[in-house]
Amino acid sequence: MGSEKDEAFYDEVYSKDYNVAMYDYVYLEVIELIKYYKIGSVLDVGCGLGRLAELIDQQIQYVNYFGFDFSKTAIEYATQKYSELCCVFYEGNVYDKKSYDYAHDAVIFVEVLEHVDDIKALNNVTSGKWVIASLPTFDSEGHVRTYPNIKCIIERFESVIDIMLLKKLDKNIFLLAGKKW
Repeated sequence: MGSEKDEAFYDEVYSKDYNVAMYDYVYLEVIELIKYYKIGSVLDVGCGLGRLAELIDQQIQYVNYFGFDFSKTAIEYATQKYSELCCVFYEGNVYDKKSYDYAHDAVIFVEVLEHVDDIKALNNVTSGKWVIASLPTFDSEGHVRTYPNIKCIIERFESVIDIMLLKKLDKNIFLLAGKKW
């Protein structure tokens, strides 16, 4: 496992030829949950280059989308690329409660929690809000932890989230949905 990386690390990652479609299969599962739970507004924490906003716009236009990332490069790209979409991108920090201020029904963490102090980040989510998160089983640069199996995930999050869904998407990623206690 590594240590948390700073904004400069992610600015460099996003300034290269980054494959924005790499996690589309995860995003499409997230979108199905948004539809199923009839979620009207989302806050995408660690939104990166804004791919989830694009897919939401294509599949369920009624959802209000807000996304933040601490990478200035990512936010500039997303704001420019998706300027025609009805969404808001802004610089924020997973640990700053003010970053969560936009009105939302759900907080999305796709490929984020493994990079940070996950419990500290989740403590910024208001009680009763939906939480949807991808949880990888594999180690990678920037990961401070992995989530190897269902038992570990339940033990880690059951005191923070009322887990309603825990699904293995493939050999590498779990998807969790529930409401913040």
